[in-house]
Amino acid sequence: MLKIMGLTIFILSLTLLLASILLENDRNRRGMRSREKVAISVDLPPFNNLPPHPGFKGRKTLLGIDSDNDGIRDDIQIAITRLLPDEPHKRAALFFWFIAHQEFFIAISENPDEPYEFFIPYWKTMKAAMRYVFRSGAQEILYLEGRTALFCNTRERCLMNKRMDKIINRAGRGIRQFEQWSAEEREKYERRFQEIYEREKERQK
Repeated sequence: MLKIMGLTIFILSLTLLLASILLENDRNRRGMRSREKVAISVDLPPFNNLPPHPGFKGRKTLLGIDSDNDGIRDDIQIAITRLLPDEPHKRAALFFWFIAHQEFFIAISENPDEPYEFFIPYWKTMKAAMRYVFRSGAQEILYLEGRTALFCNTRERCLMNKRMDKIINRAGRGIRQFEQWSAEEREKYERRFQEIYEREKERQK
């Protein structure tokens, strides 16, 4: 009798546990759908000089949509501008980082069989852009995890980002020996940043 009661209690407990798990999973699914809807509405362009939000069309390809050809995906341009509407310097630093990331993606997708040495200029540009992110204080606004999540918002982009990480990690010391920049390179990176910064100041008006 005690064995039967114990078995009955165990079965009831297990049933309640499974029911709670299923309920929680259903809540999570509904919550994810709600967050996706909010993300679409929140990301609508707040200023007339921004491109229209691409919506889900912007997720159909690896490189997304860059309708104004400034090197930044439209969805990222809108999100960062909404995040920092009155700070063109920080916006410029973040945009430089996203541009460098996008250029690395393009290089890998167009040259998948090249050795790591081919990608060193792209890697160095990413490192330079990261310095501007830290120097501007933008790192405190949007950490690396947040930037990566914003950039790699589809499975295809996540996979490409992993390929990029593998190129860098596989190279190991071989790529890190190029970490020092020449005066010409520093001037080039500063010029690129200033171009982005001037554009953002103009958009601010």
